Amino acid sequence: MVATRLTNNIRYLVKRSGGNLGEFEKSIGVSVGYFSREIKYPSIWTMYSAAKKLGVNLQELIEKDFEQEQTIQDLTDEIEQLQKRLNTMMKEMEG
Repeated sequence: MVATRLTNNIRYLVKRSGGNLGEFEKSIGVSVGYFSREIKYPSIWTMYSAAKKLGVNLQELIEKDFEQEQTIQDLTDEIEQLQKRLNTMMKEMEG
């Protein structure tokens, strides 16, 4: 489970930054396709290198679900925008 979350987070963060997964893999010294495979026991050095390159700490990279957090943030932002539009419409109806 931890390895799956780790690889999902790495793929997500690389994609979010507009990067290329293969180039990212090469930049941290692993073979292209490394994070596309099922990894049961990634080395601590690989995890540390990935976290450092992505600008997150290792604990976050292992424990967080970055994609889910972004989805929640996107929904929160959308709700705030809808609330603003609703408030504007209500004011227009009152005036």
